[in-house]
Amino acid sequence: YYVVEMGVDKPGDMDYLLGIFEPDYSVILNIYPAHIGNFPGGYAEYADQKRLIAEGTSEKGFVLIPSDMDGKSDMESRAEVITFGKQGSYITDGVQVSAEGISFDLRMPNGGVLEIKNSMTLGEEYVNTFAAAAAVCNELNVSSKNIVEGIRKYAPPPGRLRLIEGESDVLIIDSSYNASQIPTINALKTLGRFKDRRKIACIGDMRELGKAEKEEHKALIPHIKENSDLVVLVGPLTKKYILPGLE
Repeated sequence: YYVVEMGVDKPGDMDYLLGIFEPDYSVILNIYPAHIGNFPGGYAEYADQKRLIAEGTSEKGFVLIPSDMDGKSDMESRAEVITFGKQGSYITDGVQVSAEGISFDLRMPNGGVLEIKNSMTLGEEYVNTFAAAAAVCNELNVSSKNIVEGIRKYAPPPGRLRLIEGESDVLIIDSSYNASQIPTINALKTLGRFKDRRKIACIGDMRELGKAEKEEHKALIPHIKENSDLVVLVGPLTKKYILPGLE
């Protein structure tokens, strides 16, 4: 299999990518409000562009989407649509997220259950990531043993909620790759799970949000207060929108 990430950060991106090849199987993990400042129609246009991957997927394959995805009822697809999440074809149950990692049961359409565990990932968003990966593998007839073992061995790439051990017993949670509101809130919640440590949050500007930048930055304030002992703000947007809410 040839696996491709098909992202969009401006109008026409998905149309361009679908003009190169037709996916046999597609996965939409989420549609968070990122890069929406590049779309004249804001979040609605951005979400429509991401959902185009479903329309472009081969009728012989399938599209896997979250059961609670925005605009699911408006999505067009020639392929079979399979859902996952707290409801759907593949259901996540008994989710446990802590400083020691992630575990949950994945209930499958055939009645079987996969016990998913990983000690190297910290963020709650990885629950859906692992559920989607397991669902795709199951649909493609990968054995349950190989699915569980593959997820157990997974280590996140740099900048994606990766835990780094520093000097003097310092732990660094590296979530520096990119940022939008929901992943940043999830990162702050992850920081807050380290109950027995002093917690310092380093928050940079979230860019390409257009008219929504004020609302998106201000949404972080209660989570910063709840999950950190000290915050370092970097950039003019955090100074303009977040700092007044912390003083």
